[in-house]
Amino acid sequence: MPLKSSPPSRFGLAKGDPKIGIPKSDPPKPDIEALAASVDRVGKIQLLIVGLLTLALVAIPLYLWRRPRSDDNAPPIPRPVAVDTAAAATADTAAPTTPDAGASGISLSDITVLSCHDRGTRKTAPGDCDRLSAIETALAAAIVKKADCVPTSATGGTIQYVADVGFARSRNKIAVLAPRDGRTLKNAKLASACALAVKKELASTPLDIPHAHERYKIAVTANYAGR
Repeated sequence: MPLKSSPPSRFGLAKGDPKIGIPKSDPPKPDIEALAASVDRVGKIQLLIVGLLTLALVAIPLYLWRRPRSDDNAPPIPRPVAVDTAAAATADTAAPTTPDAGASGISLSDITVLSCHDRGTRKTAPGDCDRLSAIETALAAAIVKKADCVPTSATGGTIQYVADVGFARSRNKIAVLAPRDGRTLKNAKLASACALAVKKELASTPLDIPHAHERYKIAVTANYAGR
């Protein structure tokens, strides 16, 4: 008995025929070179942005630091002030002055620091000692002021005055000596009297001055020649 063929379907395929699927097209393959170029461009842009930010972070503070300062914060220029000449003359007259050594008939050598030290065995070289300028000035002024301790009738000579300054001492903070080996004046009593007069003159000298050590010895030689 002959086989009957199935009528064709509306899609043109007969019933019983195997289904024929529509072939799917393959997805497009990515362009590797274009993708790499795109990534490279993004990386360069990021590096450029980072470089610009770094440059800004360095340049801006440097500019702010080196830029000229505004004159608004500058101190005002002082205006000239009228000076009272009479008051200035009075102040100059009242200011303490060191007596002129030449006018007193004596001459003084340079003042030197013989020693400075503290408690203990540690010693400081004289060249490393700090200077007590206020006491040195007071010592020279006292010697000149008491120049009449050597009368004009006496034989001339020199006296070395050594001021022993002890900041840690409770009494006799400034002692004045006239050592024998430092003078040519033959009259020992006269030299001792001069040292005592200079010491009394220095008794009121304030010692609230900067100093690095507890004790100092300061020396100056007075020449009474030609008296």
